[in-house]
Amino acid sequence: MYDWASLRTNSPESDEYARWVLIRRSVSDPTEVAYFACGGRPDTTLRQLVLVAGARWAIEDLFELAKGDCGLDEYEVRKLLLKLVWAFVPDAEQVLAWSLGRQRHQHRARECHYRKRGGEPPD
Repeated sequence: MYDWASLRTNSPESDEYARWVLIRRSVSDPTEVAYFACGGRPDTTLRQLVLVAGARWAIEDLFELAKGDCGLDEYEVRKLLLKLVWAFVPDAEQVLAWSLGRQRHQHRARECHYRKRGGEPPD
């Protein structure tokens, strides 16, 4: 799980387009921090910024899967995935549900991994 915050930064036409720094911090390890540069309409909410950032992880997972399973070069994967992503653009609720489900799956898999080896997962 993560804590999220955003900091609005300057942009040339701030009434039409805004920029933010999106900050993600791990709840279990507060030293684990990630930053994202974001842009969008000035009325964009923190929740919307988080959902879009979460969609990026799904796309990166697809890149890795396609490169490994299909033997494609990076430019071929990007070209293929660009077509796939624009063919089906999920709404924000679907992205959030997938992201939360993925986090739960990763947590369970990590616990099983350590339990199988007779240890406790580090916090």
